[in-house]
Amino acid sequence: MNRLKELRLKEKLTLQQVAKVLGVSQFSIIRWEKGETSPNAEKLKMLADLLHVTPNDLLGVELKA
Repeated sequence: MNRLKELRLKEKLTLQQVAKVLGVSQFSIIRWEKGETSPNAEKLKMLADLLHVTPNDLLGVELKA
């Protein structure tokens, strides 16, 4: 989740804004950004939608054709 902070800042979103949309604490977002924990599948999808990327992009997963 090391891209999370970069993408959040690119979208000009604060920790508070992201936390409110996802229904989690700001501390949870900080821990995700630091790679200490990860969001569940539902929150990951919501987060990707909010940041205008796919969950794979958010996770840094590259799919090969």
